Amino acid sequence: MCIRDSVDLQADVAGIGLQANWGGSRNNLDDVGSILTAKTRRRGVTVRVPLARILEKPSSWMPELDATVDRTHQFGAGTPQDGGFEPSHIPDQISLDQSASAQWRFEKLGLSYRWNRSEQDNRQVGREAADFVGIRHTLDVQVTAWSRVQAGVDVGLELMSDLGQETRDETIRYGFNVSWQVFDRSALSLRFSDTTTEDDAASRGRGNSSIDAQWSSVLPYLERLEGQYFLRYTRNVSDSFDTTFDFADERRSWWLDLGLNFTFF
Repeated sequence: MCIRDSVDLQADVAGIGLQANWGGSRNNLDDVGSILTAKTRRRGVTVRVPLARILEKPSSWMPELDATVDRTHQFGAGTPQDGGFEPSHIPDQISLDQSASAQWRFEKLGLSYRWNRSEQDNRQVGREAADFVGIRHTLDVQVTAWSRVQAGVDVGLELMSDLGQETRDETIRYGFNVSWQVFDRSALSLRFSDTTTEDDAASRGRGNSSIDAQWSSVLPYLERLEGQYFLRYTRNVSDSFDTTFDFADERRSWWLDLGLNFTFF
């Protein structure tokens, strides 16, 4: 059993949206001396800046900006007595998450960029060096080529550093999707994604790619029942390697699905 409390504040200052929150929790409400008392403290701030509205200059080139900072501290309050606890058993960790994004919206084009930085600061006795830092960049583009065709591309880069082990992993993600309204009630869609992760020394890594294609349409002569069918093809390839242990593995799979949907009411 634990107790939780939180406070949320929202404000609009000259068109700039502000949001702040504070929260906390605590267990061991009876203060039993042999039980670990765990506490959580969380604080966050979000700022939204729609430039076009603030500057009163409607223009697609002016992005909508967002920024968020979130800090969470989880820790044990003291060392329990007669519970078999040592100072090294008491958790103490601070997590800090920061993100910023910019979005542009044009008539047939949508563009967004997002940056994120996350930190994990371990302060537990004996684990002070077990800290991590991750940085992510994501770019997303959505295009409406014609009224019946939509397409999108997304690209991402992630750098994850283990400060204790002095290692860094790099992850690259990219993918695209296309949707085509072939007829009024028939559509064809295609999705592809690929993710690859390797360490700086290229001594270990893993990858995964998948492709998904689907055709969906109404069933002829069953329009009153809103009958629909779909045919979907999916293919997945995953691989991993570790030169230290002379290990390499690759797996492939594919499947075909056929489905029917009816609406009676």
